[in-house]
Amino acid sequence: MAWNTYDPPPGDIIRGLLICAHCGVRSPFELRERTITFKPGKQLVTPLDTNVPPNVCDRYAEAEICLYAAAYRAAAVMARAAVEEALEVIGFTQRTLEDRIEEALTQKKIGREEYAVAHGSRLIGNGAIHEATAISPGEIPAVLAAAAKVINHIF
Repeated sequence: MAWNTYDPPPGDIIRGLLICAHCGVRSPFELRERTITFKPGKQLVTPLDTNVPPNVCDRYAEAEICLYAAAYRAAAVMARAAVEEALEVIGFTQRTLEDRIEEALTQKKIGREEYAVAHGSRLIGNGAIHEATAISPGEIPAVLAAAAKVINHIF
């Protein structure tokens, strides 16, 4: 039997995130064979404050979608990108993210805790993209929480 894109082979699982067009509520789901299971209210990530700019929110939302889709390496990379974008929005445009984090600490835009968390997010994201470091599913909620901590502190 040939399988088309709408009919995955038995045993395969497709995970994703549905976002209500009316209210914006996110609902993770799994498609296993021909059964869709919604997991409403399941909160795996730290939400961003309402005053975070849309371009930063977009990167963070992509990280969240990657988490729900089991694209863990991509989630780590997008969490890093969200932190980088947040720093750029507030005026830190140095050559590297490492330099941006250092300057944000020097100018007291972030504290020591956010500094450490931002560097952790940077290192995990760098490992995921440049070194093809394996990222386990259990690590990603912490990576996204770290990114959210830095972003929420900045804004």
